[in-house]
Amino acid sequence: LHSQIKPHFLYNTFDAISSLALMNKNKEVYEAILALGSLYRTNLSKGNEVIHIREEIEAVKNYIKILMIRYEDILSSEVEMDGRVKNMLIPKLTLQPIVENALYHGIKPKEEKGTIRISASLSGKDVVIRIQDDGVGMSREKVDKIMAGDPMSFGVRGTIERLRIFYMRTDVMRIETELGKGTTVIITIPAVKEELNHGKDL
Repeated sequence: LHSQIKPHFLYNTFDAISSLALMNKNKEVYEAILALGSLYRTNLSKGNEVIHIREEIEAVKNYIKILMIRYEDILSSEVEMDGRVKNMLIPKLTLQPIVENALYHGIKPKEEKGTIRISASLSGKDVVIRIQDDGVGMSREKVDKIMAGDPMSFGVRGTIERLRIFYMRTDVMRIETELGKGTTVIITIPAVKEELNHGKDL
């Protein structure tokens, strides 16, 4: 779940930034370094495991900026956030594993440019977050494997388990998908503004 702050991620990012520098793309180098610094700052979060949704959204936007250094030709993104949910709480690193999955298993295999769309909105007493891609999609069998704990889908499955434990409910995520048309991961969590004691040690 913390793969984006492991050394290989950092090495790959610096390699990409070095390439931009060699091409004299100073503005892109500056923006990439800012995105990387902001991503690390949010992910470290002074040791806090729970952050505001606005912080999680900002972190995933920076994550996508870094991905686009390497995958600009195949990746675009759109992000929308309802202002009413920005100060609600969420375990950090909830969205990044899903975005990573959308890129590597949805858009890249399509072999043409695709888009990841992220939205966060308020629905009654719940926050609904959608991560949608227009990639290759998945079979129903694959979805069932992920939901059942497929070890090859550790990032997504781990996210599901973390959310279930934190919010003490099972209906935190569902996956809608169609082969050849893409996948939408829908996260539904309570609209919580105060930290839950049982979630501090996740």
